Amino acid sequence: MRKPQPITDHRLARLTLWALAILVWAAGALFGNARANRRHIRQRYGALSLGKLTHMVRDLLLIRAARFQRAPLVLKHWRIYTQPGLHRRKAPRNKLRSIAGARLRRFMIHGSLTQRLCRLIDIVRNLDIYARRFMLRRVCNGVTRLLAIGLTHPSQEILRDMRPPEPRPADSS
Repeated sequence: MRKPQPITDHRLARLTLWALAILVWAAGALFGNARANRRHIRQRYGALSLGKLTHMVRDLLLIRAARFQRAPLVLKHWRIYTQPGLHRRKAPRNKLRSIAGARLRRFMIHGSLTQRLCRLIDIVRNLDIYARRFMLRRVCNGVTRLLAIGLTHPSQEILRDMRPPEPRPADSS
């Protein structure tokens, strides 16, 4: 299996400029005076979802925040133990969402459509500032609650040892 190549500074700069161009075009197409050409809409239709644009900006922020970290990001599995009757999820879900954090998600989603697009454009223009503000501490310290705790079914031995309560007559006097 091939190991993914680390992203170069040149490629990151190109991705950042492309993201900025898509965001500015989307803002111009939605709120500008000029009408968007049919061919342009067809070419860029896959990237025009606000959710996809938000994920794209979040991923750029993650890449930029990972550049500030010296050691590679490793998941810590030292807290897999739980109490009897509980279990921990084996594999973490939504790692990128967890690393990005709720503060960044709320910051990027808050407001009207125009405010959100302006905020995304501002984030792409100032990647370093926002990466340090929202994600640097989370990337360096690691994410703690990736493996959720859930209830397990009680074992059959415990259920077999339990006796049903004995019926007692009620006092009717």
